[in-house]
Amino acid sequence: MIALVEGPKQSVGDILEEPVSASRINCFHSCRMKFFFRYIQKIQKPASAALHLGSSVHKALQEWSQRRWLGKPSGAEDIREAFNTHWESNQDENPVSFAEGEETTQRDKAWGLVEHYLVNTPIPVREKPEAVEVGVEA
Repeated sequence: MIALVEGPKQSVGDILEEPVSASRINCFHSCRMKFFFRYIQKIQKPASAALHLGSSVHKALQEWSQRRWLGKPSGAEDIREAFNTHWESNQDENPVSFAEGEETTQRDKAWGLVEHYLVNTPIPVREKPEAVEVGVEA
């Protein structure tokens, strides 16, 4: 059973100020009712464990790239802190209902993926990325 969570309704002006993304445009073109419920009415499905795990892994690897780009220490212990912070904040913002003891298992699995990448990446440790993913505001 899917429990729907209804968020605050928005004015047209607020909606027009939101960022435009490929997923929002694709959603609008594929199903306008889905777009209306998701982006206008802010009705959301609860986050899945897989999404939570994947976004935490992505955030850790993004942190790794940004640290290398800025010339900061980018060892596993440095990345682990960002990973843990993101895991907790993501769980606060979009809570996932894990079975008892499952959250620890999933967190360890996600961190294992990050560690595996860091150990086995073909990218040289000291190589500075040409660009990284960063937030931009206008």
